[in-house]
Amino acid sequence: MDLHVITYDHPHRKTQDLLYRLALAGIKLSVLALDWIERKNYQPLFKTKMAAANIMPETISETLGFEFRRVGSIDDNFLPVENSVVLIAGAGILPEMFVTKNRVINSHCGWLPAVKGLDALKWAIYDYQPIGVTTHIVDPQIDCGRLIDRRLVPLFPTDDLFSIAVRQYELEIEMLVDSAVSKGWESASEFESDDSPAHRRMSHVKELQMVKRLEARLRDLEDC
Repeated sequence: MDLHVITYDHPHRKTQDLLYRLALAGIKLSVLALDWIERKNYQPLFKTKMAAANIMPETISETLGFEFRRVGSIDDNFLPVENSVVLIAGAGILPEMFVTKNRVINSHCGWLPAVKGLDALKWAIYDYQPIGVTTHIVDPQIDCGRLIDRRLVPLFPTDDLFSIAVRQYELEIEMLVDSAVSKGWESASEFESDDSPAHRRMSHVKELQMVKRLEARLRDLEDC
């Protein structure tokens, strides 16, 4: 099956790191670039994201020898490829037609199905859930589908929120590359049943509570 990476037509850290890692692994692919839409910039109290280098995905693709295609904006009839494997580097909610006619693989910064939606790391801490990463084949529901792999992020007493976020991000990239190298989509299994709702962005009030819960969780590690 053909392999593609879908992303934004804009400098994007996860895309940059993923494409370099796939190139190092000797993976051949094409890059599908969505129109970039500037959105209202939510400002969290505690940042967990690393900045991107000011390099467009087209430039990276050309440098690494990947085909590059601009595929426009997402709508209900969005179908730039079919019968393909598509790794998500960056995209909004993809339409049902696209995810049913391809094997679309996401690397989610949360332990599915327990921690769905946005700010997954923060919600995992707030809700006393495992801190992990899940690779899965996407279906039309948010953060659902079929399980490829799921791994815990190691925690240390000297951690803070950002150091955990960086370690989790690195694991996201590693697992997404592994899914391409091992063709993990061929052995994906059903998730255990769970009706947990998908989270929205965490409010500032809950962010403050989340940090206190993280501090307590890390203190418990010192006693082990």
